[in-house]
This record gives sequence, structure tokens and C-alpha cells, in this order.
Amino acid sequence: MSAHRAPTARRTRTVAIAGATAVALVVAGVAFATWIVSGEGSGPVSSASIQPLSVQLSGVDGLYPGATVDATALVSNPNPYPVVVDSVTPSSDSTCYTVVADPLPPGLSLDGADSTGVSSPRSLHVAVSMPSDAPASCSSGHYTWSLVVRASVGQ
Repeated sequence: MSAHRAPTARRTRTVAIAGATAVALVVAGVAFATWIVSGEGSGPVSSASIQPLSVQLSGVDGLYPGATVDATALVSNPNPYPVVVDSVTPSSDSTCYTVVADPLPPGLSLDGADSTGVSSPRSLHVAVSMPSDAPASCSSGHYTWSLVVRASVGQ
């Protein structure tokens, strides 16, 4: 009896292995036959335009030799993004006076304009001085002082 059962057990195992192999091949065939679909799209990208900072300077009156007058610069950012002020460089158009800006606080930020284009100005203090040894030719003079404010985006 054992002699008859051994071929049957072997045959059952062979059929089971063959069936499993067939099922695996069918599954692999279905996976292989699956269609692969992909797609790609594109869209426009544009960057914002850069508007110069707005710098409004107060007038300075009454300078005389040895005098220092406080002045104010109002700086605002009309751009829709914030900027960080890197430097403030004052200048004068005459040797009759000097202009000195207070040191900038670290990381001085100017907020961007809101949706209506309005931004909050920041006030910077500036001192305008006439040297004590200014010549008489500086008397009754009319001069122009200026201030260059440089800022960076994305800091």
C-alpha cells in the first residue's frame, strides 16, 4: 500500500506546484498587461515687479556754524513683499554741511504694501550739521540733502 501512495503524494505535490506556478504566471501576466498611463502639464509663472522704495525727507532750516538740526526720513516699501534694510547712505551737495544717519537697528524690516498699495512708513533719524569753521559763503545758502536706502528681499 505504501508503494501506491507515494506516487499519488508526489503527483499531488507536483500538481500543487504546477497550479501555484500557473496562478503566479497568470497574476504576472495581468500585472504585465496593465496599461501604464501618465501625464504632464505646465502653466505660466511670472515674478512681481520691483518698485523703488519711497523716501521722503524733511526740510532742514536754520543751520549756522556749529549747529546740528534733527531731520527725519520716512521710508516705505510699495512692493507686495517685505524687505530688510541693508544700508542708509546720506549725502549732501555742499561742503557747508554734513548729514549723518543714526545706525540702523539690526534686521530693520519694511513691510510690503497691502492689497490697496498702502505700506506703513518707517521713520529714520538723521542729523544735519554745519561745521563750526564754515566759511561766510555758506550763509543764506539753499542746499539739497539726499538719502539712499538699500534693502534686500528674502532674508
